[in-house]
Formats: sequence, structure tokens, C-alpha cells
Amino acid sequence: MKLSQKEKDRLKKKYGEWALVTGASSGIGKELAYRVAEAGLHLIITGRHEDKLTAIRQEIQSLYGVNVEMVVAD
Repeated sequence: MKLSQKEKDRLKKKYGEWALVTGASSGIGKELAYRVAEAGLHLIITGRHEDKLTAIRQEIQSLYGVNVEMVVAD
């Protein structure tokens, strides 16, 4: 799902500069993390698998140039 510039601007205005995405190591949480980063929001991502989160963090930072913080938790 690609976000329009209008939708990206709306998300930043409504929610601010940072977003928390839980379950970001796979599935819907992972996809949501990518879409939120695409909108230009910085992320805090959580999940159980540190190795997966690390890879996702690196890829998102490389693709979208946003800050990504990780919290490994169940």
C-alpha cells in the first residue's frame, strides 16, 4: 500500500514526529512499521526477535532516513 503525500502529511500533523509499532518483527506490525516510516515518522519498534528487529531497523533507516529505536520484549 503506497501512501499519498496528502496522507503522509496528515499522519505527521495528527500524530507527531514519532510512532510506536508493536509486533514489528513480522506480519502486520512489520508492514505497518514500513508504511509509517515511509510517511516520514521516526519509529520505536518492539518485538520478541532481536535479530529480526535489527535487520528491519537497518533497512528502514536506509530506505526512509528516519530514526528507529528498538525495544526487545514479549
